[in-house]
Amino acid sequence: MPELSTREASPAPAVQVCIKCGIEKPINQFHKDRQNIGGRSRRCKACAAQHYAENRESAALYRKIYYAENRESEALYYQAHKDKKQAYSKLYHIEHKQDIARRMVKHSHTVAGYVVRLWDSLNRRTVNGSHPRYDAPQCCRYLDRGIRLEMTREDLTAKVEENLAAIQAVWASGESVHCHRIGPSIHYSADNIVFVSESKHHKLHARQRTHNEDE
Repeated sequence: MPELSTREASPAPAVQVCIKCGIEKPINQFHKDRQNIGGRSRRCKACAAQHYAENRESAALYRKIYYAENRESEALYYQAHKDKKQAYSKLYHIEHKQDIARRMVKHSHTVAGYVVRLWDSLNRRTVNGSHPRYDAPQCCRYLDRGIRLEMTREDLTAKVEENLAAIQAVWASGESVHCHRIGPSIHYSADNIVFVSESKHHKLHARQRTHNEDE
């Protein structure tokens, strides 16, 4: 009787050829994708980023139309699988806590990531913001004074890009970056904000309080 042979699983390839640029690259230059054989995307990260940049507007429009047309079915699907999705999400965050934290820090230290966080913060503390938080004491300090948001997200992005070197210097020092209003009684506008470290932000606030008391 012939002996049964045992076949060992083939090791994962160390390199892969991108279907877009045709260049053979290390496997870590391809995003993970469980739908593809080998568990990696067929486009390299560089080509995927270029494709996203070139098709960002059309992709956003497609998603907007899709969700508008399928809102009810998406809601029903979510409700039917709510417990399963929440359990999976909770388990994933527990198992990948450190990786998620690293990715969040890395993303927050980019123009796009910083603008997302800052824009949300400004909309919480301004009376004409999209979601003013009157229940949050740190936001009420601004809301009670009628502080308004008088710039667009595009204005804020341009301001961040203009001051990116100073912002990155603060991050490199280990401090967080604060969006400080030059004129404390004036609203948030592109010509009335400056990006400073947390320690300098506190000093400027103390100086402004002293000046107001002297008046």
